Amino acid sequence: MRHSLEQLETLVPQILGRGQINTPFDGYPILHSVFIELRDERDKTKHTRYIELINTILKYPGCNPDVLDKHRKPLLAYAAEQGKLTALKMLLKVDADPNLTSTQLQYTALEWAIRCNPASKAIPTLIKYTTKTSNILKNCQAMFDNALEEEDVDTINILVDLQLATYHPQFRNNLPALPPNVPTGFWMRTVTNPQKELKILLDREKLEDSILAKQRHTTTPDRNSYYTDYSPATYVRHSIPISIFGSHDAGLLIYPTNERIPYWFDGHREELTRDFHYHEGSNLNNGQRKGQLWEITPQQIQVTIEELYKKKISRHKKTVKEDGNEEEHRFDKHGIMLDKLLCEDVRFSWNEGLMRYKHKQIFGILVDPENEASCKKAFELKNILKLNVPFYDYREHPGTTHVVSAPELIQRWNLDISTTDKGLVKPLIMSNGHQLPKSKTINTVSHTMHGDRKMSNTRY
Repeated sequence: MRHSLEQLETLVPQILGRGQINTPFDGYPILHSVFIELRDERDKTKHTRYIELINTILKYPGCNPDVLDKHRKPLLAYAAEQGKLTALKMLLKVDADPNLTSTQLQYTALEWAIRCNPASKAIPTLIKYTTKTSNILKNCQAMFDNALEEEDVDTINILVDLQLATYHPQFRNNLPALPPNVPTGFWMRTVTNPQKELKILLDREKLEDSILAKQRHTTTPDRNSYYTDYSPATYVRHSIPISIFGSHDAGLLIYPTNERIPYWFDGHREELTRDFHYHEGSNLNNGQRKGQLWEITPQQIQVTIEELYKKKISRHKKTVKEDGNEEEHRFDKHGIMLDKLLCEDVRFSWNEGLMRYKHKQIFGILVDPENEASCKKAFELKNILKLNVPFYDYREHPGTTHVVSAPELIQRWNLDISTTDKGLVKPLIMSNGHQLPKSKTINTVSHTMHGDRKMSNTRY
């Protein structure tokens, strides 16, 4: 029941005289009833009279400043969420408990203030009195995550300012942990023809690892020349969104080694062709002036990808700031929303390296669980190559890999995993020319590329 100011000025002395100061009437103790009228009062004179009533109640012997109403909330929670700073300070002065939670929703007054009015001047006052318990930090982190999703800049600012929530740049730390057996950086190769892949792997098994690592690619048919096929693969760095060919295909996940990679291209306008002949002893060259690296280690590739991705983020950050479109992009003062935007919009170009991997280096099968053809091909790979490894789904955004349940794929797509496709597809090889001239050896990783690359729709 609502009361006028005059009614309350008469009612308060009566209730105090009867000793019913903490007794709820119609679900609200007298302290709450006065505050209900205060929150809507804009007349300064009347506002002062409401404050005097609250002060009278709080100073009366036996008054419990933490008394709960029918919603199981103390008055401090209401004062906090509505930003009534004067009433809030009066409550704290008589030792209202700032750590008291609503038994229904389990939020302190500080949490109510942040949730309902993150710009409230009551928040800096409450933070001085509130104990940062693990439960509060957990709730505030959840509020932060929700604010980030909803682009609530005010809530992001206050939670970070008060150190009630933490944010790790998306580039490195706030992504799900890698599944067991998956390294931070690894090779990913989509496979069109499992039978052809099996033949390549069987040929490589005939060579010792030390000999295979030293072999140049050659078209010489003489087995004494240690003939072996190289295979183009994408290097994936966990937490960096990297494009791959055949996102709806199946393929192999391959452990990196310490051996040098004969050729790696960082995605600067790379072109593929099916018609290509190597010249024995020559360096591979696809005709581009940037982005080609020879005889480098996977560790050097990973560092190069990180540096290029950071530069791409930096360029986009500058562009977005210069754009100045406040209606489209409202950023917080900590740069968190900007970082989120960039990590959603910026990706690393697909890259390719020529691999000499063996069967033992394959630690997983790439599959897109949302694509039936990919799932069928994944089981085909597993059967033909006789692989006893998990299935993994790679998500380009945000650059994560997670395990996929084989039984769930079978049930979802009603797969007959005993059936395999015996068709052969001619493999692709990297280059934009049919003949490679003899070229000088280049052993450097210091040069990098800038700019976008051209992508073919071809699948290998």
